[in-house]
Amino acid sequence: MNPYGGGEHNVIRAPSLKRGKNDEGLNNRIKLKKILGLTVCSNAGLDVSSTTGVLAYPAGCTVVLFNSKKLSQSFLLNTAKKAITAVAYSQCGRYLATGECGHNPSIKVWELDVNGNSSYENGAAGSIVAEFSGHKYAVSCVAFSPTGKYLVSVGSQHDNI
Repeated sequence: MNPYGGGEHNVIRAPSLKRGKNDEGLNNRIKLKKILGLTVCSNAGLDVSSTTGVLAYPAGCTVVLFNSKKLSQSFLLNTAKKAITAVAYSQCGRYLATGECGHNPSIKVWELDVNGNSSYENGAAGSIVAEFSGHKYAVSCVAFSPTGKYLVSVGSQHDNI
């Protein structure tokens, strides 16, 4: 029996690679500090808060909130693990809407930590307060009305099929 594989069923898995047992502890030990890069396909992927000046942009399934005055980042992690394609701040700057791509994408509205208290789970910059579905393939753009009473989304061209 070859300990390095070679046979059809001779797979030796290191104890640290076993899934399920230590996943919970690992999430508590690893903290996201900084993101380099962005995934923007259109101008709907960038928005600046008119109240705080914080820039929001997607980086995969994460939204980065970049404060240019403090040169700091905070994050919103999409639990669905789908790439973010669109972001939009509400007029008051308290809420951020995000749109996803992929099969049956959703639109999420996040309440942001505008005071920097970071009282949300895992040190996130906000929490989801609403989630909407209805698109089939992707959300191309999201926008709040000037009063903040309405949220509009535009799907991809394939949503018409």
